[in-house]
Formats: sequence, structure tokens, C-alpha cells
Amino acid sequence: MTMLRTFFAATALFATTAWAQELTPVTLSEINALYTTVNRGRVSVHDPSIVHTTGDNYYLVGTMRGFARSTDHMQNWSGLNGDAIFGKVNEQGAVVKCNFAEAFATNQTKTVRALVNNVVTEVPFGNFDAAEWAHADQADWNLAGNMWAPDLIYNPTMQKWCMYQSINGDYWHSLIVLLTADDIMGPYVYQGPVHYSGFRNTTTPELNWKRTDLEVAIGTQNQLPDRYNRGDNWPQYWTNDIDPCVFFDEDGQLWMVYGSWFGGIFIIKLDKETGLRDYTVTYPIENDNSGRALSDPYFGKRIAGGYWSSGEGAYIKHIGQYYYLFISYGGFAPDGGYEMRTFRSATPDGVYLDATGHDACYHDRGWNNYGPNANTNGGMKLLGAYNDWGFQTVGECAQGHNSVTVDDQGRAFVIYHTKFNDGMPDRGFHSVRVHQLFLNEDGWFCAAPFEYDGETDTDASLATGCRYSQDEIIGTYDVLIHKYKMDYANFEEVTPIQLTLNDNGSVSGALSGSWTMTDGTARISLRVGGVSYKGVVVQQQVDGYKLKAVGITATASSGVSLWAYKMEPQSAIACAYKNYTMPVKNNQSVSKNLPLAREESYGATIEWESSHPDIISADGRYNPGEEAVKVQLTCRIQAGSYAYVQNFNVTAAKAADVPETTLQDIVAYYDFEGKSPKNLYNTQQAAVFTKQGQGIAATQVEEPNRYGQVVKQAASDVKKNSYTRCVNPLKDAERLDGFTIGVWVFREDAADLTGTLWGLTDNVAYMTSVSKRLFLTANGSLHFEDGTNSFDINQLNASGSNPTNYIPAGHWTFVVVTVSATDGVTLYVDGTRKAHKSFTSTAGTASTAAAAAKLFDYTHVTTMTSAAGYFQLGHGDAANGSAAARFDDLFIYDRALAQNEVKGLNSLVNRVYDFSPEAVGIEEVKNEGVKSEEWDGTVYDLSGRIVHRASSHATLPRGLYIINGRKVLVK
Repeated sequence: MTMLRTFFAATALFATTAWAQELTPVTLSEINALYTTVNRGRVSVHDPSIVHTTGDNYYLVGTMRGFARSTDHMQNWSGLNGDAIFGKVNEQGAVVKCNFAEAFATNQTKTVRALVNNVVTEVPFGNFDAAEWAHADQADWNLAGNMWAPDLIYNPTMQKWCMYQSINGDYWHSLIVLLTADDIMGPYVYQGPVHYSGFRNTTTPELNWKRTDLEVAIGTQNQLPDRYNRGDNWPQYWTNDIDPCVFFDEDGQLWMVYGSWFGGIFIIKLDKETGLRDYTVTYPIENDNSGRALSDPYFGKRIAGGYWSSGEGAYIKHIGQYYYLFISYGGFAPDGGYEMRTFRSATPDGVYLDATGHDACYHDRGWNNYGPNANTNGGMKLLGAYNDWGFQTVGECAQGHNSVTVDDQGRAFVIYHTKFNDGMPDRGFHSVRVHQLFLNEDGWFCAAPFEYDGETDTDASLATGCRYSQDEIIGTYDVLIHKYKMDYANFEEVTPIQLTLNDNGSVSGALSGSWTMTDGTARISLRVGGVSYKGVVVQQQVDGYKLKAVGITATASSGVSLWAYKMEPQSAIACAYKNYTMPVKNNQSVSKNLPLAREESYGATIEWESSHPDIISADGRYNPGEEAVKVQLTCRIQAGSYAYVQNFNVTAAKAADVPETTLQDIVAYYDFEGKSPKNLYNTQQAAVFTKQGQGIAATQVEEPNRYGQVVKQAASDVKKNSYTRCVNPLKDAERLDGFTIGVWVFREDAADLTGTLWGLTDNVAYMTSVSKRLFLTANGSLHFEDGTNSFDINQLNASGSNPTNYIPAGHWTFVVVTVSATDGVTLYVDGTRKAHKSFTSTAGTASTAAAAAKLFDYTHVTTMTSAAGYFQLGHGDAANGSAAARFDDLFIYDRALAQNEVKGLNSLVNRVYDFSPEAVGIEEVKNEGVKSEEWDGTVYDLSGRIVHRASSHATLPRGLYIINGRKVLVK
């Protein structure tokens, strides 16, 4: 853009800016301390079950003998050898360690109390080889891969650590067993089975129901009751015996909830003296209208699922006034849609409902309860697949099979495994995560937005106060909304949107709404996008760093959850500083514009002040004088009432000498300001922002470090170009011996080397291999074609292994191409001439530009150019689409600039300069007729053609002409 127009207004405005307000300084050492990375101790424990021992010590057990320990309150984990915790009783009666393969052959419990004729009686328990039962239906079955989802609990009555291990078999031929140990590290000895599934009425001994504890539970049977004799239809009625969760209720009763998918999730009472099933408790036979069990003498009470609907990994925990049921819906693979839902009940065995009254237990029919085609959203969704959260670079997905613990301070935590959208779903890598849980005012869980890092907020403290003032809560947040019906198969993730909580109680940004705080508490209510959420405002530490943030977690009655965060002021300053490249150095000599425009970064504001804003403005515009000048530039990074300030002493160099001819023979200049920007040298010509086919149209955007508007174009496939069309000002030029094209370019994608930057083309809408054209690519390659003659300069090979690296991505460069009929083509970047790395043509090949000029007849290029209808940014190649790029300040000359003139132009475009025709010595008149005593009535265009001849002083159309040897702009 033309900078002179806004330079003085900007410097005057900045001079009135108040920097004198009281601010608390932030030091560089404080910034470094906050921006310290946190490298967690990670473990891969699938289906993690949490247990607390003493102090800050916690243990996890999981599928396939996963075992881990934390000694710092679940912030870091270290793996333990889960294969080394099993034991058995030897012939001498001593407990000795053994391989897990030997651990399940002989149970130590020999008798149990059961009902015999309704009388509690001590009865023989028998011996149950657990591995043999699970192995019976599959010849290649192995124990190692089928020890699934154990749960670990301390039983004070037994004074034992009790591990409830599920052993999975094919065709639902599974069971849950109890192992106990005196020490949490084992050895764990097999006590006996707790429950079986998949039994049948068969003559095959290994599969027969007589080999289970069924008769201990329901009494002696002459044959397998018909309700259990389901064969291959077992999953239509009954569950698979995996995923146990064992807990004590508020009255000290021991329970086990278990099961997966299929027939649903069931619950039974256990005997706290043995840890096994309480065989003295009976359950009635109750079915729903479709004949599925709601209660059963052997399976107990169904509290969730059924009808082969998804649901597994059930976990029950009493917190506050309710028992909460956590259950994972979907499949556990990265593309399986796993996600955690919660329900609650006043009693441990249900009924479990969500906030809308959905029952976790399905009656009369099944439900598709996850994924894009779900027909129910039952259960409060804790969280789902997400990415780009904080400093996250790999999406997390398929989170689930959680456990929950509450510490001595009353803080609740959810512990789960997550998988990753890392492009390798078959690998299924998983890792443990821990998030604190908070109850909103309606008693529903809200998971903390980030992992637990020692934060101290509790439900009790949040109910009586808030660590942040109203002014500290106001601001712009990154927000995740964990919606239902995720397209898991295509790895759909939610990513942040930005919302601003305004001081008038409104919410603006990507969605609109309102917000309020409950006085004297940290409880917040939000209405966003038509949905009402209730939650809490808490302090968070952003994952991966020591940075502190204001966090919001809230839940809607529909079950959708919302996370939000913004950096605390000091942390915002630390992030902004660490992610900002200082554009100046101490004692630097400044001879071009500096990118000092005001920036918003991580919630902080970066601004500059200049001691001589008339020489270097606060936004970095360089306006040199005749002598060098010492200037102090001050950078201030501010958030709230905190600021980091750094001074730089620089020297503004005096104005460089520029050849007087540098600005002669310009035929087009676009500053791309305003609607439908004009060629300032011929205002009848205007830029058109457009697209091809289904492409994305080019547009104008504000660019602070270009001090105004620029053109933005998207990357595209061929025939879907995002481009800007300009009338070719060189069309119909006679005696065109050369031309120059210069433009500011900002490449947005370093990987794209084939995208088109600009092209001179004929009038066809779509390029073909024989279309007449000259175009420049992101690689700095130039291709010419006129149907007979062609050349390629700096051609990229098929593998892309020979990039020129001439036009870098990620910052603005001024790119100039000159074409001379005698000297050939020359590429300049930021005033520096670039060598031909290769030259191939219909006339042969050459190793240098000079050799190419002798080899190829460049009048073919000037001839094609004078016939081309358009100059177009982003369009010109027949094989590749437009580059993702931004453009500013387009110059076209009707001659080839010399090298010193290109250097001079580069100097001028890097400082305050007005390139409008008025500023470069062109006379301006209104279209009321040109009057001159000596004028013979002849009017020429810039190429020397006679375009008007008048015997009188007729009115001329608007445009740029040569009259009496002078350039005249008629408006």
C-alpha cells in the first residue's frame, strides 16, 4: 500500500497514547520460569483402575497386567512389572511368587456361606480352574492377552488388597475372579471365582454350566434353566463377564458392578468377609416387556445397557449426595468412538438417570448411543475427541474405561486412558490421563479443562469464594464444546473457538450469549449458542508448561460439556514473549520498514513506542531523512495490569540514493486498498477478486505490518484457482522490448512449491498445455509457452528435491521479474538477483541466464505479452492451482529495469513512499479538455501509440496519456 497517506496520522495518534499507567513489571526470569516445559511421567495402562494407599501414593492396575505408581498425587506415573505380582500357595502352605500362567489353577477358598433351603449354610466351594474355563471355546486362546480390566480395592474387614480380575474367553465364556495380597505389590493369590458368563447346557465338559458356581448361587438344578440356555444367542440376553468395579456403599455394603455391551451392566452384592459373591443374597426374576432380565437370581440387577447396545467399563463412586455411574460408550479403538458418560442415583443399585431423565438401563429395546447416527444422547458426556487445545499438537480420542478417586481434601479425579489421532489407528497407542472433577450447582460433573497439576481448588472452596475477580474473568477464551454424535470413524475432533466474556454480561465471538457469576462463589452460568451451561471458574495449569490459566468447565442439562481457558496475565506475557520474534536488535542499523504493528498474542498486547516517530513510527514505518538518526524503540508486552518492557537503541540510516529513472515507465500500480482497487496509473482498470469453479475467491484482508489491506488467495487444485484478475496494461503495446513485474509476496505454505503466484495469460478461462502464458510459481520457477516456443527456468523435478529456496515462506518478500528481448529473464528477491538454477527450452538448454539469453529468442515473450489479455495473481499454470499466498503493491513497467533500478525500487518499497502518479511527477488534470497553445491534438498511450487525434480540445476519457511529451493523468 502507499504508506505516505497514513503515516503522519498514525504517528500523531501514537504520540497521544498513554504509557504512563501504573503497571506491575514482569521480569525475564519470571517469564522463563512460567514458560518452563513440564515433561510428565507417562504410562500406558489400558482400562486404568485407581487405588490410593498413603499420602500422595496412588497405584493403577489395568488390562494385560498393566501396573503403575504415582508418588506425587497422580501428576507423574512410573510403570511397574505387572507380571511379578502373582503368587500361589505351595505344598508347604506358604505363599510364593509365580508366573501369572500358574496363578489361576487352584482357588484357596474351600467353603462359602450360601442359602440351602433358605437357611444360611456353610457349603463346599469346589475348585475352579479359571484359565481353563476361559480357554475352552478357543484352541489358540492365551491367558496373557485375555487378562482384562482388573479392579483393585482394599478390604478393611479382610485386611487384604483385593484384585478383581476379569478373564475373557471366546463366545462370552468369561469370568471374574478374586485375588488377594497383604501388600499392594503382591503376591496376589487366587481365592476363587466371583461370577461366570457364557455357560451352556452341553456335553462338552469344558463348557458345561456344572463347572461354574451357578448352583452355589441359585441352588441345585436338575438341568440348566431355560433362561440361561441361550447358546449363540447368549449376548441377546446376558452379558460378558468382564470390567468389574468393586466398591463399598455409604453403609459399608460391598458391591460389584460388571459386564460389557450385550445383555447390559449388572450389579451384585459381595461378602465383605470373603470378598467373593454374597451367596446369601437372592435376586428376584424380573423381565422387561421384551423378556430381557431386569433382575435375575444369578446375574443380579441390571442397572445399565442391554439389547447389545454399547456400554462397558462401568465404575460407581459416591460423591456428594449421589452414587455416580461412569460408563464408556462406543468402541475402544482410536476410530471406535469411545467416550465417557455419567448417570447418578440415590442408591447404589439404581435407578441411574442423567439430567434429562434418561435411564442408563434400556427397557424393551436397544439404542444406538454413540456416533453420528446415534438415536439417543443418554448420559452426561464428560469429554470427547479434541485437538489444538493449549499447546496440543496431536489429537486425543477414544477416551474411556475410567476409574474415579476422591482425595483427603475432597477433590475428585477421573482417571482414564486416551488414544490418539496420530495417523496410526492400528497401533492403538494409549496413555493415562488424570483430570480433576467438579460438581456444578445442579450436582453434575464438570471435568477440568487440563490435566491435574497440583491445583488446590475444591468443591467446598468454590462454593464459598472465587480466586478471580470479575475483572480478571472478563476476556477472550479458547473454548471447546464437547458435543454428541461425533463422526468417530473419520476421526472427527472438536477444536477451539473463541468467545469473549464482556463486562456487561454478554458473550460475543464465534457464538453469542450471556454469562453471570453466583455472588460469593466460583460458580458460573453461561448461555452460549442457545444452550445453558452451569459450571465453575478454576485455576488451571496449561498442559506441557508451568503457565497458569483462568479455566472454566461447565455442563449443560443436555449433557454437553464446555471447556474454556485464557492465560493469567503473567502467563499471557510469557507466551507472547516466547512466541514473538523481536524484529530489532540493539545497535542495529535500520534501513527499511520494521514489522512493529500492534499484535494480540495469547491474551497479551504487543506494542511499540519510538523516540522519533517521524523517522521510525510506532508501527515500524521507516521514513529516512538526509542524515542518520539515533532512535530508541521500546517494546511493551502487556496483559491486564502487568507488563514486560524492553528498550532497543537503533540507528535509522539516511535515505539511500536511488536512480532517477527508477519510477519511470510504470504502467500499472495497485496498492490494493479499498473496494475494487484501481490501477492508479489508469483508473479505468480495476482488480477483480474471483475464483474458478468450486474454488475459494481471492479477497482483501487487513495486514497490520503492511499498514493496510492486502490480497489473500487460497491454495487450490488446478481449475479451482483462487485468483485476482487485472487487465494486462501491456496489451497491444507496440515495440515492447521488455517489461518488469514487481509485487510483495507472502507465501503461507512452505510445502507448496508448485502453486502459481502470477501469470500473464491469453483470454481463455482455463489453461491448457498449449495456452499462451508466462507464469511464476512459489518455487521461483518461470514457465513460458506461446504454442510453438517455450522455456522453463528453475524447473522443479518430479520429486520436488531441487527447490530454489528463492522465495521463502512465512514472511513478506518483494519479488521482481524483468524480461528483456535482448537480455532475457531475471528474477530478483528483495533486490538481490537470483541465478538460473536450470534453463530448458525448445531452443535447447543453458546453464546461466547469459547463455539462455543468447540461446532463446525472448521476442517470443514480449510478443505474447503484448497480446495477453490479463495479468493474474494466482492463475496461469495448466497443471497446478493457485498458491496459498498474500500479495501487496503490484508494479508493472513497460520496460525491463536495470539491476540498479530494481535495487532502487526495492529501497523505495521498504520505506515510506507515495507511488501514486501525482507523487512521481505526473501532471493531473480533470476531464474537461486539455488546453495547450502548442498542442497539435495528438494523444499517445504509454506505449507510444496514437489513441486520439483532435482538431479541437475535445474531452478525453479518464486515463494516463502522453501529451506534448508529458505524462498526464486524466480523472
